[in-house]
Amino acid sequence: MITRTALPALAALVVLGPLSCGKPDSGRSSAPATVPPGCDLSGARVEWSGHTTQPTLTRVYLDSGKGVSETSTVVLDEPFTPAVTGVAAPADWLPRLARSLSAETGDEIHVESPVQKDGRIGFGGQVDDPTIRETLSYQGVQAVSADFSVSCEQPVRGTLTAWTSMSVGGVTCSQIEPPAEELGRLARRYCPRTPTPGPPSEAVPFD
Repeated sequence: MITRTALPALAALVVLGPLSCGKPDSGRSSAPATVPPGCDLSGARVEWSGHTTQPTLTRVYLDSGKGVSETSTVVLDEPFTPAVTGVAAPADWLPRLARSLSAETGDEIHVESPVQKDGRIGFGGQVDDPTIRETLSYQGVQAVSADFSVSCEQPVRGTLTAWTSMSVGGVTCSQIEPPAEELGRLARRYCPRTPTPGPPSEAVPFD
């Protein structure tokens, strides 16, 4: 039986109870795990999984086509930075993991920042719509990402992001057919305008 004097205390529990069972703050981000002492890549086995590759643009220049001497406009500038994520790994783990992944895949894995060229890249192409004079010059890399697990006494897991090759090229915005190269197709999205597909017309060379 609940006595009259116990009612205020019970009411306080009803009010405070839900507050103590609230969910943790979803906005908080946990810090990456640290490498345990004694975990050395030189004497540990590294296992790889989730290997993916993806063409990634790093810089795109837009030229209005009014003249090659005109300064191009940079419409994309996102330098690619290789990294180890998911664990606060020592600096020497980046090149060591790259060599391990290279041995696993047979590809040359790069972890230095790719060197970008400055300025417009000269090129020619087909013009399907002479009223569209804009062209694009692009640079990019073939990015690679893979999850790793290091077999220390306490396993260490993370993800390596690096690159295998670097490419440069150009896109003629007046051409109806999209570029054959993956990076070129990505860059074409930065054309201010492109031709509307329709009946075939006589193509003209691009200067």
